[in-house]
Amino acid sequence: MEHEKYHVTLIRPRIDFGDESSFLSMAGVDNFEYRRLLLFDFTVVAVILDGDGLIHWPTTMYLVDVARRSRSVTGDTVRTYAESLIVLLHYLSATQLSMVEITEERWGAYCAFLSRGAKNYSISSANLHLTVASNFLVWAQTTGWISSQFGQRLLELRRNKSHNAIRGRLRGEQTTQLRAVTRMPRFVSPEDFQRIARAAPLPYKLQFKWASCTGIRRFEVCGLRISDLSRSTSSGSTGLVQLQILRKGGRLRTIYAPATLIDETRWYILLDRPQPKPGFEDFVFLGERGTPTSRQCLTRVFRKVADSLGLDATLHHLRHTFAIQVLGRLQQFELRGDPINAIKALQILMGHSSIETTEIYLNAMDVTSDAVAQTLGYLYGESL
Repeated sequence: MEHEKYHVTLIRPRIDFGDESSFLSMAGVDNFEYRRLLLFDFTVVAVILDGDGLIHWPTTMYLVDVARRSRSVTGDTVRTYAESLIVLLHYLSATQLSMVEITEERWGAYCAFLSRGAKNYSISSANLHLTVASNFLVWAQTTGWISSQFGQRLLELRRNKSHNAIRGRLRGEQTTQLRAVTRMPRFVSPEDFQRIARAAPLPYKLQFKWASCTGIRRFEVCGLRISDLSRSTSSGSTGLVQLQILRKGGRLRTIYAPATLIDETRWYILLDRPQPKPGFEDFVFLGERGTPTSRQCLTRVFRKVADSLGLDATLHHLRHTFAIQVLGRLQQFELRGDPINAIKALQILMGHSSIETTEIYLNAMDVTSDAVAQTLGYLYGESL
């Protein structure tokens, strides 16, 4: 028996349909209140279709709810959740199970499939799929779309505020997530970054500097606007400039950039920036065709340059580099008695919503400190 295949279709309302009036015209509708077309406010809407091209309504409605709550600028959250739900649907189809039949034992089999199956998922990918699936089951149980034994169990745990149990153990044995392996952040040395910056063409070398000197994410670098620079304010004698940009979660947040980087960027806009195509006049970084550089292209160029120099580095390592360098210097100020909370300051600079996310850099600092380096050097010397 051939298993039913599911796939996801991503809709970008304002790109795919234009404005609300053109959408209504396409639908042959004349009378409708625009304010009721809420989906036009979402960056991406995901629709899951089965093998017959029919909408799988429970998962699709859940993804609409995710789009509403995520406030994602890029739509990556909705896309990632949709891909995880596809994995679950394919597994259930292959095992000829329905969502109603999910029990703790069958959930355990799904955990085993993700950790030891033919797809060979990494621990982080498997845990992402498990988290999305468990969140969906709780939502489906709450809204009445689907009722399952496991969904009810998860709902009871959350109502009892036993959030840790969802990430830990059920009945002492059954896990809902696999044990994750903590990886230390990787960073690029100042010398290697200088080599990368010298070898990269414009505008990419300047974008790499923004990533390394401000810690902003690649979509934030690609989305930087000239109007952001125009509204920037100097922080006095510190040599820093404050800018408000759209950050993760669709929130306007303040970042701090060196004044020299702002100056270099303005010179690029005046002398080297290609002529923008209509609609893209406000974007700082443009490709040869006059359209904004994409995240994928930025990542690809960085990796190409790094590979040409024999460096095992990715674009995201620049964000780690910024975090570790800043934290190390702020801790030096703390040790000298400066009234600054280094980890809290870094949280603000990185745009992390949770301090726990920032604290991973403390662990990285611990294992890359001079004390650790000297100790390991001593041990190496003793082994000769």
